[in-house]
Amino acid sequence: MNIKLHNKFEIFLNGKTYVAYNTLLNSVFEKIANLEQYTSNIAIGTGLSHKQPTENKLGAYLRTFNCETEEIQSDVSKGPLYIIKTTTINANDDTTFSFSELGLTDSNDYNPQIYNHVLLTDSNGEPISITRNQGDSMQIKVTIYLELTPNTSSLFTSGKNALIEQILGENLNLNDNNLYAIRGENLIKNKQIFRHTPDLKNAKIFTKNFIENSTSFDIEFYTELGEGRTEEVLICFANQVCIRFNTLEQNPLIFETKEIQSESKIIELGEDVKEVSSLVVAQTNEEISDFSLIKYSNKIIDKLENLFDLPFNNSTIKYLAKDESMIAFILDNYIHLYNCSDYEFKKIDTAQLSALNTIKLVMFENIVIQFLNTSPYIKIFKIENNISKEIPVDLSLYNASSYTYDWFDVDANIMNSDNIKVAIILNNSDYTPVILNLNKSNDGRYYDSLTRPQLTSAKKIYTICKNSYAEPAIGFLTDTHAGGTYYLQEEFYDNSSSLKDSNEVQFHLLANTTKLSVSGRTLISQKETEPYIYVYYYPNYTKATTVPQCINHYSSNNGNYLVTKTFDNKFSFYNIHKENSFNDFQNSFSKDEDTENIKDIIFIKNIILILTDTNIHGYALKNSLSRIEGLKYPNETYTASFSKYDVLGTKKLEGVAVHLNFKFN
Repeated sequence: MNIKLHNKFEIFLNGKTYVAYNTLLNSVFEKIANLEQYTSNIAIGTGLSHKQPTENKLGAYLRTFNCETEEIQSDVSKGPLYIIKTTTINANDDTTFSFSELGLTDSNDYNPQIYNHVLLTDSNGEPISITRNQGDSMQIKVTIYLELTPNTSSLFTSGKNALIEQILGENLNLNDNNLYAIRGENLIKNKQIFRHTPDLKNAKIFTKNFIENSTSFDIEFYTELGEGRTEEVLICFANQVCIRFNTLEQNPLIFETKEIQSESKIIELGEDVKEVSSLVVAQTNEEISDFSLIKYSNKIIDKLENLFDLPFNNSTIKYLAKDESMIAFILDNYIHLYNCSDYEFKKIDTAQLSALNTIKLVMFENIVIQFLNTSPYIKIFKIENNISKEIPVDLSLYNASSYTYDWFDVDANIMNSDNIKVAIILNNSDYTPVILNLNKSNDGRYYDSLTRPQLTSAKKIYTICKNSYAEPAIGFLTDTHAGGTYYLQEEFYDNSSSLKDSNEVQFHLLANTTKLSVSGRTLISQKETEPYIYVYYYPNYTKATTVPQCINHYSSNNGNYLVTKTFDNKFSFYNIHKENSFNDFQNSFSKDEDTENIKDIIFIKNIILILTDTNIHGYALKNSLSRIEGLKYPNETYTASFSKYDVLGTKKLEGVAVHLNFKFN
């Protein structure tokens, strides 16, 4: 990539500001090539001529001042890159001196080597001197700008970037200033993202070559990763990923056509699939266009730390969006809302969202519903441009009814056409269920209507978000039947508020359930005795998969994943999207994970959040597998045409080398 460095010197003295621009000397590129600091001091002199790039001393040395870093901006996602260094000579300095030249240096020795040179001139380009008298306060400020012109797909990562800071000349106090390369497994396409640092035990040290040309200086870093599958290359400095490169599209795509048998409306395509171009029923040649290509994981990769800007832990009140797009925490009477994308959490402006009197938050897509224990009881916010904005809600029909706002439980689901269905269980002796419909009108407001269920009592609310197997729905469960303890699906409402099929017999196996969770199209029942877990699959719920020796479970909202915990604090990870089939992950937590301290597990996007009593950290999931969902015909043979990545390093005896070239103009 091409890099341009340029400096601006500003001298503030007796109400005047003197501005000058530098000449870069060859010596600065040697410092950059060695990844060393070069801006700790400013030397001044009385020379009267410009310097050639090959020179490295002031014309007539006078003295040296220490510099302080006033500001540094090394995040490529936040605009221009620069560092500001300042030195101040206070009024109590009793020396008088004149100077006409300046240079950055890394030493306070007498007449040190300099790395750039500034000659002070007037408007006609003639050299001038500035005199600082005893008692004058003077400040010298140097701003070093770094301009990047990437000409490859490799990109500096976003966030505070140690390599950029080093190129800008900052002193990072490092014991190891080597540059390292390692394979990664994050499959996000090439763009400026924050990249968490993986385990660097297998990283390779770069060798470097410094090439001086007539008009530029090239610094080439080189290392060999050797043979092996290479989906991503990470370049690390100061124990941080500073540059990343997704290699998946370096080779031409592979195109395949296969006949594949579907299982329960699912076709498994395996690894490295980019996209499906056509899908045809093999026997009838009927072309299928209405299907979903789902990317999912069976492997945990990087450990993720410092995910949030505040010290949240397991005891912090938290709410996860039903589509896993956002997570909210309530801390110190304030709602902290974060969007999750590219394995990173970005804070949303919640100035309009007060935590006062909140009893529950329900979130999905870009909508936040806040349930309160005082008027107005329900607020709805829409997230636009990373800001939460309130949308008016009209509850006049509910207010006119006999129903109270004393709720035993409440939940909501987003339906088709942005309408919202709220299920309420009143906190009365009958635990009366109520369906509150919030319909969005053309004026942007939500207006309410009511549906009175046939059911007279309920204890739990059950929602299914829209997926490849079902339209969105919401319903009620009871907890007793014929004198026994059960969860029974008594009533279930779809988008039109009509009652869906209900079958008590299908739910008798939920007896003695201690924990009930919904995961995509599955209902997961946790028990205290064998078989410990039953997993039911929508829409018929006739099949139940059991998990032995399991004392707790954690599932993803999207129905992809299930984690089980056994009596000896061992955790197992499964794919559960295929009906009545559990597929083990390739691995579990890293060896340094203290599983005894895990209090909860939350899946959000492609991250597994681990909650302990002291912190929240996470793990990234590698989404390398693909499947087709929502097929028209189950258990049918299909002809699928799709493209795949030809991953570097997958061929016999194919090695991978990494060349990183910085060209300074």
